[in-house]
Amino acid sequence: MRTGITLLELILALAILGSAFAILARISETGTDAALEAKALAVARLACQSRMSELLLDIESGITPVAVFDAPLASNDSGMSTPLTHTVEISQGSMQGLMRMRVTVHVGGVESSRANYSLDRMYIDPLLDLVGLEAAELEAREAASSEESGAAL
Repeated sequence: MRTGITLLELILALAILGSAFAILARISETGTDAALEAKALAVARLACQSRMSELLLDIESGITPVAVFDAPLASNDSGMSTPLTHTVEISQGSMQGLMRMRVTVHVGGVESSRANYSLDRMYIDPLLDLVGLEAAELEAREAASSEESGAAL
């Protein structure tokens, strides 16, 4: 009986060990990519929500939003070195008097985008002047009720 291992057993053990390291390296790389993609998506989501809020505040203050294509956007994450771009699309909504606004944020640019995030919002068309129409309707109702109360006397 011989004690020890043969050269064939040693080569086989090294091959198994090398395969295990290769598989572990691939799993590690996949995990790292997934973590980077998750971070990019979180940054895109925050930037998109922030930009949408800014545009909705502009609408509330009477500023009509304008369509924008691939404009640079500042990141809220100070550790983020990847550039952000955003697109704002304005279109007619599904009903008359409604407008649809879509904000899309691309992390890393449009061509080499690591993550995209979009938000859609419907809003009342500011050109309709619904506040003025509502005031006129209220005046008409008050006038009608005044006439009815005057005719009843």
